[in-house]
Amino acid sequence: MRWSIFFIFAFVLLALEVGLRPLWVLPVGPFRAASPSLLLVLGVYISLNTTAGVVISGMIVLGMLTDLTQPVGKTEPIRDVILLGPGALGFLLGGLVTLRLRSLVFRDSAITLMVMTFTVGLFVQLATVGIIAARSMLPTDAIPGWMTTAQLLQRSVCVIYSAVIALPLGLLLIRTRRTWQFHSMRNSSMVY
Repeated sequence: MRWSIFFIFAFVLLALEVGLRPLWVLPVGPFRAASPSLLLVLGVYISLNTTAGVVISGMIVLGMLTDLTQPVGKTEPIRDVILLGPGALGFLLGGLVTLRLRSLVFRDSAITLMVMTFTVGLFVQLATVGIIAARSMLPTDAIPGWMTTAQLLQRSVCVIYSAVIALPLGLLLIRTRRTWQFHSMRNSSMVY
């Protein structure tokens, strides 16, 4: 995989995810903060198509970017609480799950990307919420306003929303396959 292409796509999708977040949020009830994760779709796409070492590195980078752009709470009316680590570990787990499942799916399909985004997204969000919930059990590190059940509900809606967005984004990513240079991995005799 060409890392320069990865960083260009990560930058563009991160800018779209953060920039369009106010427009993409669902205006209904408790889901007001639910928006899709374009970085999750990119992570699943590279996890389906490249080697294990690249998957691990790429997913950690995407998870750290997600941690930096999605605060987990507020301590004051203005200041957000940002934790670096739970999203990165969640994305790492998602990458490992994709490595195990990718031999069972047809990789060149946007429908596959959509289904895998949903499946992997559940693992990512369960791991992320589990890590933050375990951390918030400590009396000195409690996050104000953190409710695990509300976070699980909101993040599961985000996963469903990301899976829906994965269909058109997957069509775009599949069209750019040659620029990524994944074919060298697929033609090798190594099995992961």
